[in-house]
Amino acid sequence: MVGTREGRPRVREYRAPLWLWVIVMVFFGSFGVAVLGPASEEGMPVAAMVLAVSVVPLVFVLFVGFCLNRTVVDEDHVAVRRVFRTRRTAWRDIQGIEIEGDPAAVAEGRQPTGTVVVHHRDGRRIALPYLYDRPGLPVHQEVMAMRATWERRRGDDWTPLSEAEAAAAKAETEARTRRDRPWRQPGPGV
Repeated sequence: MVGTREGRPRVREYRAPLWLWVIVMVFFGSFGVAVLGPASEEGMPVAAMVLAVSVVPLVFVLFVGFCLNRTVVDEDHVAVRRVFRTRRTAWRDIQGIEIEGDPAAVAEGRQPTGTVVVHHRDGRRIALPYLYDRPGLPVHQEVMAMRATWERRRGDDWTPLSEAEAAAAKAETEARTRRDRPWRQPGPGV
């Protein structure tokens, strides 16, 4: 249990690892010192000063992103929290929880080799941030725990969609994506 919210215990919470934030701070901090160090000298170009001052809000936005972005598996839903939006998916609306592998990552020996996705009733595929196969996180055990919570909390009247309903929901979601996000269209020959 990570904490409580509104009196309900959270089952699991997945965030960015702390070492990632440290690397970002060291990188941008050293960049800021390198640029702002000569700022005390006269004759610093205005463009360099603007660049140096713009680093502070960028680091702040990155910090807020690291603090807010997470996946929360609650007794009532799975929540994907981003900086400006939280998407909650009730257990009864989930059609499946899977680990999707990344063959290129496996072949190249890099991490993550797979990510966890939730398939929504309306055909959407929702990737869960920070819940992926990496050293120190037995993702298969986490997914088994999520599936157990899903099976327990989805309700007695839950039924999986038929293949026709699932295909229709997926086609509708793809059409909505093409209409709402034309920049996400596959290129020619794809």
